[in-house]
Amino acid sequence: MRRLGVIGIALIGFAVMWAQGSPTLEPLPEIVGGSTCTIHWTLPDGASPYVYHIQVLRADSGETEFPDSLDNLYNDTLWSIFPIPLADAVGDSYTIGLDRTSSHADDPLANGARYCYRIRYKYIEGGDYHFSEWSNVVCARQDGTPPVVGVDALPIWTNTPTVTVTCSLYDDIS
Repeated sequence: MRRLGVIGIALIGFAVMWAQGSPTLEPLPEIVGGSTCTIHWTLPDGASPYVYHIQVLRADSGETEFPDSLDNLYNDTLWSIFPIPLADAVGDSYTIGLDRTSSHADDPLANGARYCYRIRYKYIEGGDYHFSEWSNVVCARQDGTPPVVGVDALPIWTNTPTVTVTCSLYDDIS
């Protein structure tokens, strides 16, 4: 019995030793303009992705933890975009919100919503398919409406060398 335990530990260690590392997402600004978000990542040395898998979590209440399972509790706040071919991830980046896939996660992103992202990749090792570990999580709030510029009522100009114009700028980021 003890020998089986040692062999099991050795096999697990061997599998972990040959597993490929996880990608690292680059930080996002606090606010991203428009209805899309482009994420960028770096791959660990020796990584050989076959396809990518991105998860998108709508995190309006501030949570950034992704659930372990996709149960009904998260069906309206957590989406997956999979598979993403290498040809769609040029330069180790991907733009979410372009509506290229049937996934709800790839619909245009909602104004004022806070989204968190993570990525992993699928690779082939020894004829078998494997997934890397998930990357770090990055989050940003979408600002899909442009700022509003207002100009107060203009005074009647009476041939003077100066005139004062008062204006305001408003950007509603919920």
